[in-house]
Formats: sequence, C-alpha cells, structure tokens
Amino acid sequence: MHPLPPSRSRPAPGARGASRAALALLAALMFGALAAAQPPKEPDKKEPEKKEPEKKEPTKAPEPRWPTEINGKDIKAVMKDMEDPDPTAREFAAKMLPGFGPPAQKEAERASQREQRRRAAESEHRPDHESGA
Repeated sequence: MHPLPPSRSRPAPGARGASRAALALLAALMFGALAAAQPPKEPDKKEPEKKEPEKKEPTKAPEPRWPTEINGKDIKAVMKDMEDPDPTAREFAAKMLPGFGPPAQKEAERASQREQRRRAAESEHRPDHESGA
C-alpha cells in the first residue's frame, strides 16, 4: 500500500462505511422511483368460459368494384377507339377493354362482332386475284 501524499488527509475510520451506505441508499431511492413510474400491473384476466360460437351463415365477400375510367377514358370512349381506322388505336383499345371487368364483356363481344363484320366487308371489296388474259 502506498502512503497518501501529505496534502490529502485520510478518511475518518467510519467514513468508508458511511459512503457505501449513502450509495446504497441512493441506489434504493432510484430503483424505487423507477418502480413507481411503471404502470400498475393489470390483474390476471380470467378466461371467459368458452362457449360454442353461434353458427352464422358465412358472409359473402363484397363484389369488387371495377374501374369506370382507365387513362382518362370510360368504356364508351374505348369502344369508340375500337372503330378507329388506325390499327394501333384499335389494338390499344382492345387491350384496355378487359381492364373494365365484367361490365365491359358485353361491349367487347359486340365490338368483336363489329370488327369481324368490318373485316368481312373489306375482304368482299378486294379482288382475290386479278382477272386478265
């Protein structure tokens, strides 16, 4: 053990024990304050008696709502595009139509029939072969 320099004085004989007691008291107060800050523990909830659930008929899921507009166009505008002379516009409209869901199915069937009639009319006006000698 090294002797203490003369500028420092030795603690009193019971001071070391008193500082430990003060430190323990301080720690106890801090833990007490923390415990008081905790919310009270809820009493154990008793499980209610399990009863057989009432038999209900299964609920039907709500029908999905299909969009009424896609890219700012409603079904009527898309159907109008189906009759466009530009084949790219018709193709785009044909690909967009199923996005409207079941409400558009009837419209798609009608458009398909119109397109078949249009193609049939075009093929009637074209000669299959050139007549010549």
